[in-house]
Amino acid sequence: MKNRLKTMADYVIDYYNDTMNTPYNDGELIALDAHNFLKYANFVKQSLTLGMFVPCDENGNVLEIPKCFGKGGGWNCSCSDALMQLCTDNMAEYRKAKERVLFKEFTISDGKEGGLMLSNGNLVLARKMGQYYTWEFPIFKSVEDIAHFQIELTESAIKKFR
Repeated sequence: MKNRLKTMADYVIDYYNDTMNTPYNDGELIALDAHNFLKYANFVKQSLTLGMFVPCDENGNVLEIPKCFGKGGGWNCSCSDALMQLCTDNMAEYRKAKERVLFKEFTISDGKEGGLMLSNGNLVLARKMGQYYTWEFPIFKSVEDIAHFQIELTESAIKKFR
């Protein structure tokens, strides 16, 4: 079963129904349940950022998948010590950025009207029209605003509220 983004209301209802359908439930909501609701509410109220969709550095710049500078090109790096450290640092930064991604299957591609667009093939969420412009989320401002699209969540996203 895929974990998909839900509205706050759907999350609470599904959580309640799952809790009530257990043999050891006494019918009472407990403090842990309330804490889980609060964690999910804080998760869906976050403002959207580009780094939630694709790996970005701390300044919000999109990171490319790092490549080894050595002859082999793979991660059995055959670089000199100085270049090997650069390869290792680039890969470490990319992995950390990828851990911060919350939604699966989004990519950045050329837009039809020029510029770049962030999409998952079905849904375009943001655009960047020129080199010096920032990414804009013109319609959707928070995570909850995109919940009705039932976007699949990464493990990192699930850890934020479970």
